[in-house]
Amino acid sequence: MTLQNLENVDPHPLDPKMEINSYPTIYKEFDTKIVINNNNNNNNNDEEKVKVTTKHSIHTKDYKIVQSITEDMKANYILEQGEESGLVCNYITPMKNYHDIELCEGANRMMHVPNAGGNSVNSEALSFEMLNKMYNAQLEATEMELEYYPLGSKITDYAISIENTDVDNNVHKTIYGVSVSRAMKYLGVFNHDDARRLLKKKLFGVNESTKAVQQPYIWNKQILHIFAEQDYIFDILKDVYYNELDDYYRNNTLVIITVCNKNNSWIFFDKHISNSDLIKLNLFNNIGTDLSFFTLLTTHNNNSTLEDLTTHNNNNNNLTTHNNNNNNL
Repeated sequence: MTLQNLENVDPHPLDPKMEINSYPTIYKEFDTKIVINNNNNNNNNDEEKVKVTTKHSIHTKDYKIVQSITEDMKANYILEQGEESGLVCNYITPMKNYHDIELCEGANRMMHVPNAGGNSVNSEALSFEMLNKMYNAQLEATEMELEYYPLGSKITDYAISIENTDVDNNVHKTIYGVSVSRAMKYLGVFNHDDARRLLKKKLFGVNESTKAVQQPYIWNKQILHIFAEQDYIFDILKDVYYNELDDYYRNNTLVIITVCNKNNSWIFFDKHISNSDLIKLNLFNNIGTDLSFFTLLTTHNNNSTLEDLTTHNNNNNNLTTHNNNNNNL
């Protein structure tokens, strides 16, 4: 199996509008379909029905992760091959807000230890939760536990280890750095310029932090994990990644795009937003309003209600300048 065999397969593993139920335990589920295999070696042109596995799901009582089998194979291949790079897609549908989800030990640790700043704690913890469930990743170090030289180097969000078994059944533990980002757009529609800026900025940081990280957590490969608000954002990121980025940016990094277009407010917003506001934000998301605008305003005015912010947005067209000045996606 080579990476070229996996490049041109549709990565979208499910209908985003499908209904997701709650599940009491963690389990994996494999979906199959029947295809017709024409046996050309047989003169009577008999057709054989073949069952093909198309995707697998990871269910918990708190969320569901879905990824096509092709994307899963591709991700594992890139992780195991030191010089390979590529981009894969999966979906997550949370059934609860962040404070109600039962996270694994490593994700809980990330939620409660200091980081280097910013409002990305929720997405970083969820990132590790997903890698733990999908690849049995173990948390090696959080952001502030990693050391770099020289001072002022680019940094990454956390380090993990994944065990791989070789052809002789020997188990090897490999360290990976993980950088987490969110693809969304203030007061507008995410476009190719946004994707280009996000990917170049984050992949440059990934490459530089790999050069600077110090023992005992030195890695040779990183994962860039991007959460996307909507399905179309993945298509734009994929187009820019394969058609506009050169090898310097792609290097040997695995880029994972997780589309989370349902119940997603807590992934893209810091934990200071109240439950009532999260409900309202989800309602805005369902009718297509850009939620990122609200987190921008609540960052500067914690006393404002969501109704105040909505009114303020309607009465102040100058706020659109945030769209042009925001490079921190």
